[in-house]
Formats: sequence, C-alpha cells, structure tokens
Amino acid sequence: FRIQSFQIEPVRAMPVNNSPLICKLSDEECLTQVQADFDRLKVVDNFARVAQKVRAVSANCTTLVCELVVEDGHLNRGGTLHGGFSATLIDIITSRAIGISVGMSKPRATIELSASYLLPVRAGEKVIMTATVLQVGHSMAFAEVEFKKEDGKIAVKGKQTMAIF
Repeated sequence: FRIQSFQIEPVRAMPVNNSPLICKLSDEECLTQVQADFDRLKVVDNFARVAQKVRAVSANCTTLVCELVVEDGHLNRGGTLHGGFSATLIDIITSRAIGISVGMSKPRATIELSASYLLPVRAGEKVIMTATVLQVGHSMAFAEVEFKKEDGKIAVKGKQTMAIF
C-alpha cells in the first residue's frame, strides 16, 4: 500500500451562535488589545505572571503570534524549557487567541489542555509561539499553538479546548 502525505491547513474560526464572529477588529486593534492584556500581566501576583516576558508580535481575529526569549528562570533542572512553564504559556496564549475571537471580556475556562514536547529549548533561545483558533461554537472553542525555534523547528505543540460562558 502507499501512504500519501497531505498538509492540513488551519480552519478559520466558525461563527458563534450562527452569526459572524464577535471580533470585528482590525489586525492592528487585535494586536493593541492583546498587548494591553500582556502589559497587565507584568504587575499581577497570580500564576499568570509567568507570561510577563511574553511579547505579542501580531494578531488578528483567529491568530496570535507571540515571542519569548527563554531565560534561566524558565528552565528545568536539565537546563531546558520547563514543561510546566510551557504548558502554562499554551494555556495563556491560546486563551488570548480565543478571547480575541469571542471578545476578551467574555468569560472562558480551560476544559482540556495538551502539550507535546518535541525539541529542547535552552536559555538565550527565542521561541515564536503561533496560536490559531480552530473553531468557535456556542459554548466551546478550540485552538492550537506551536512554539518554534528561530530555525523554524517546532519545539512544543499544544492544544486547548475552552468553555465559553
């Protein structure tokens, strides 16, 4: 038998409540909104503070691109990007991407989160994190994120399912 390879393209987010996405913002407005949200994380005392060094690079109604230069405080005992740290970033970044799609003030909660660790990342390396909203429904949304090293290789891949209230 023969196996054919194919590329799965990201799907644009589906309508909420059978109407167009709540997001009616320009790309610039999406980015400004997310940057303001990340700026608020710089002064919080809760666990979201782990994203204080994340910088939003670009955003639109279904995609969010962020970057982070990995520092010593982001590492595990083996000297590579800590799995719990990157799982938290998966949660924070996909949540922000979904928030742009449905409205940042709309309450949401993580239902399921997964992470696959493909390559180690060391201190001083930059990771580019691209979150894509796959689908938005009446009460749930689905997103994925890839953490790529500067050479384009995927270091971490994550998925999130969120409840929308």
